[in-house]
Amino acid sequence: MEFQLRRATLNDIAEILQLYLFAYDGTYPDPTFTNLKKLRATLEDEHRYIFVADGETKCIAAVHFNYNEQNLLGKAGAAVVMPEYRGHNLTKKLLHFGIEYFSEYKSGLEVLYVTARTVHKAAQVLTQNMGFKQIGIFPNVHKTTEYETHALAAMFFGEGVNKRYTDFEQHPKVLPLFNIVREGIDLPAMEEAEIWQKKDYWGPVPKLEVIEAKEFVKNRMSTLVEEGEIDLAFFPFHAPNLLI
Repeated sequence: MEFQLRRATLNDIAEILQLYLFAYDGTYPDPTFTNLKKLRATLEDEHRYIFVADGETKCIAAVHFNYNEQNLLGKAGAAVVMPEYRGHNLTKKLLHFGIEYFSEYKSGLEVLYVTARTVHKAAQVLTQNMGFKQIGIFPNVHKTTEYETHALAAMFFGEGVNKRYTDFEQHPKVLPLFNIVREGIDLPAMEEAEIWQKKDYWGPVPKLEVIEAKEFVKNRMSTLVEEGEIDLAFFPFHAPNLLI
């Protein structure tokens, strides 16, 4: 069976919503694919892409990409295939299509992240066979009918590995996890940071308050970064949305 792969447009909104509704029986947790306004905003966003496959009808499969052209980073996920079309490697074809798209029409990729449901063994096998390296896990990150754990994997291109920051020492609690990742990726060994051992993180926790004011938090972060109070970068494609 022949399939046409392409980037989705605003004309596909109704069929994309219907695709995720049918494939997940109305339980898909990301409102991007269940809310018309959010889906429209995604399709109009220059940093976000939805690639779809057309069969006998339009939009029988889809994959969502975030793309950071400045840092040559990509993140793929939210893959969906209509049940009657499974078994045709459509997710794999759409992932390859996305990689080729950014190479042909943009500046390319050095790192592509993917997340996959751990309850879906086929997704783990697919990403591994494509060359993705397992680098992490998100416990209970999404809830469809119940909470699910997602695996994080990455594929590296060109200088994607060599351009990593290495002039620092790892937090003692993070170093064992880093060493597990090293089993599948050729990364240099890193030293354990001693400064963390001097800090007490196990004392009583003070009363915490949560401020959910998106623009306030955004501006607060920008100010702290400019003043040098924050020397950390948030995970690609994510920004803080609350202050504790």
